[in-house]
Amino acid sequence: MDEKHSGTNDPRLEERLAVLQERNARLELALRLSNAGMWDLELSDGTLRGARMNAVNMWEALGYAPPEAASVAERMSLWHPDDVVRVQEVLEAYLGGRSRTIRSKRGFVRRAGSIAGI
Repeated sequence: MDEKHSGTNDPRLEERLAVLQERNARLELALRLSNAGMWDLELSDGTLRGARMNAVNMWEALGYAPPEAASVAERMSLWHPDDVVRVQEVLEAYLGGRSRTIRSKRGFVRRAGSIAGI
């Protein structure tokens, strides 16, 4: 199914989806122009292991092509090895309701191999 058509027969839903897609495109453009980044998790099964991560304007600064959504495990391969367990614990505490915020500094591996702190 393409982005322009959801496959529904409900014109109101089609219109709402079109507005949402336009707003998402504007948000992505604003993020790219501001040199900011944003990520979110798709928690289809409610767990971090089964989650997929979407990111806008995050990986490009590290030398990677803009990715499609990928599993959290795939994205963790780009985190500094010393940070993986700690960051995973922070995310799981948030998702499990044991924390109300996500605060975590971590290093990412640039495509060239050096480490970038974020």
